[in-house]
Amino acid sequence: EFDEPGAAASVQAFWNSPRIAARAGLKAVEMFEAVADGRIKALWIMATNPLVSLPDSNAVAAALARCPFVVVSDISSECVTTEIAHVVLPAAGWGEKDGTVTNSERRISRQRAFVTAPGDARADWWMVCEVAKRMGFGAAFDYAGPHDILREYAALTSLDGTRVLDLGALATLDARGYEELKPQQWPLPAGCVPRAERRLFADGNYAYADGRARFVATPYRASVARSDKQHAFVMNSGRMRDQWHTLTRSGRVARLATHTAEPYVDIHPQDAAALGLAVAELAELRRGARSVLARVRITAAQAPGSVFVPMHFSAAHASRGTINGLIAAVTDPISGQPESKAATVALRPYGAAWYGFAVSCAAFKPSSDYWARMPCTAGWRMECADQTALDDIDTWFAALCGGVDADDEMVVYRDDARGAWRGLLLRDGRLHAALYVARVPVSVSRDFVTALLGTDIKPAQRMALLAGRSMDTGQEQGALVCSCRQVGVSRIREALQAGHASVSAIANVTGAGSQCGGCRIDVQRLIDASVAELAH
Repeated sequence: EFDEPGAAASVQAFWNSPRIAARAGLKAVEMFEAVADGRIKALWIMATNPLVSLPDSNAVAAALARCPFVVVSDISSECVTTEIAHVVLPAAGWGEKDGTVTNSERRISRQRAFVTAPGDARADWWMVCEVAKRMGFGAAFDYAGPHDILREYAALTSLDGTRVLDLGALATLDARGYEELKPQQWPLPAGCVPRAERRLFADGNYAYADGRARFVATPYRASVARSDKQHAFVMNSGRMRDQWHTLTRSGRVARLATHTAEPYVDIHPQDAAALGLAVAELAELRRGARSVLARVRITAAQAPGSVFVPMHFSAAHASRGTINGLIAAVTDPISGQPESKAATVALRPYGAAWYGFAVSCAAFKPSSDYWARMPCTAGWRMECADQTALDDIDTWFAALCGGVDADDEMVVYRDDARGAWRGLLLRDGRLHAALYVARVPVSVSRDFVTALLGTDIKPAQRMALLAGRSMDTGQEQGALVCSCRQVGVSRIREALQAGHASVSAIANVTGAGSQCGGCRIDVQRLIDASVAELAH
């Protein structure tokens, strides 16, 4: 705290530093504004993907493109920020790191690597130390390992013995003690005996000399976005059920991608009807000159006048799905937190000339205006569309396949009058790629087609693949509900018809909701819908 008398000086003395910061640094949005105007000329980005996660992401990209020197540490080539970096450093992933973690109840636990970091990947602390050494600060960064860093940090927290965050008991920890460290809850002042639970402020006193709490007054300030009269809808952004942040890790897991594989927009039925939007069509969300495309989902659970969109998609997974490009960089004056949950947008039908669904063993980004791709077990699944007619579908399909060999077998269905085209490419008897094109959103069983990608295709299966659905209705599981156990709507409805009418009962019979539990609310909705049907 820079406003705490002597705090900066005590830290400076602890580190024996010739100088120390005299004021707080820039917060995230401010930092990229400083990059844009040239105040920051070198930037090292670790463990974040600002081209997707920060508001006004287009401006962030433009700022980084002008920055003279950008370094990015990451574990994934699908982190789009790496594409702007001058230097990319391979970082170690969560399961490859050795250190400590502290949870929300202040409990410090040892984290041990359970897999070896691949190739040249290194821990963040190691990279920082090596760069410091090459800059001439080797003596100050001469750590033998993460236990040295924890020991120094613990000593720093216990400088004057007055802080709530006091880890003095760990300041003399040697390498063996660090390795054997048991989960402990701070504060841990020197000489203390660790207890099972330490609830802060239980005695009614707070961390001030007089023991009284301090309240920060935050008068109401109307949202900047809500005063915008040019855009009719309040846009809320958030997470999809099975994904995390910007898809650089969870987006690589085929099973998690099965449930929702593209950007979507939830809209109330009244708003959809007024705009002429139909289920599964594409909508364009626009703010100024910037826009994104998303699949329409109509639901009465969405409040009228507002829409919901997922925040995960970057240019690595969708052509026009980076939603934070529509969010202004308006921040709270104290915390610096962006106003990400109150953006306003205009909404209209995209007006696609054609829609497509494809699977391919070859990695491929379609040339269409709209595309969204996610991994599947044997390759990739893709949604695509464009406002311009797809005249040469055969050539487009060949590119999707990664090229067509002389021995490949093509199976094609074409109906020019209806604008329908369906094609399969079999390589060595296996399904290598499939494409379905129509003037309206393509109606095929995505799970059925995706499951056959890369597998041997029997002659009797060709007709089913062209139709895009199993000829055996008993094999159709319907829309996926549980990603962990791969349980679809059909199986849950069968369980409901058999009298299993609770979430726990459904979990016991089908497995849905028995692992991570993320789908249990969806299972309950199916139960509620079944009850409502019986009531009528």
